[in-house]
Amino acid sequence: MSCSAGSRRIRRSWSAVSRPPSKMRPTLFNGMRGPAGRKCSGVVSAPPGRARGRGLRRGQVITGTVTEIASFGVTFVDIGGFTAVINIPELSWRHINSPSDIVTVGQEITAEILDVDMASERVPLSLKALQADPMQDLARQVGQIVTGPVTKLVPFGAFVRIEESENGLEGPVHNIELADGHVERPEDVVRLGEALTVKILEVDPTRRRIALSHKQALDGAPKGHRHT
Repeated sequence: MSCSAGSRRIRRSWSAVSRPPSKMRPTLFNGMRGPAGRKCSGVVSAPPGRARGRGLRRGQVITGTVTEIASFGVTFVDIGGFTAVINIPELSWRHINSPSDIVTVGQEITAEILDVDMASERVPLSLKALQADPMQDLARQVGQIVTGPVTKLVPFGAFVRIEESENGLEGPVHNIELADGHVERPEDVVRLGEALTVKILEVDPTRRRIALSHKQALDGAPKGHRHT
């Protein structure tokens, strides 16, 4: 349809409307000029964020640059003009206190896309999805006796780090597994920072569960014993 034909159709349509054409909102028509004299493109443009996010898919491995580390723990990443996010649990399999323990602003990273929601312009990423889960290796060490530092005391027991690295995996030793007799409080038996020998009773990577025992470690043979 030509622009002139479209304009005639527009003018005819005014007669069916009670209000004068000058007070109506301009209407854009594909391939013609509307009442305001603006030429219509025929294409409805997507918001900038959605346009840049096209082509992203779940499971895709992408490279981006860290642009910001928010005070509430979210890391923002520029992936070719679109801003994606990484929440703290997706930065590492191991416990971290802050995203800055893993990434820095300006750093180039490679991550996996967990989801793509263009309606809310939300694309969460994961660094740990591309890393080996250390619990899988630890699961093969069930039954071994190790020595590690007590990292935390809680009412039900003590946590002991059983890997050598500072942010290594740790697990709880419940009060009942701290000594043969009744233990009312863990601080009655161990101190924070003390090296404690424990036996690895259970490692469940799916449930993210580790169970340790100091009592059973004392009864166990030294074979396979290691220090962390």
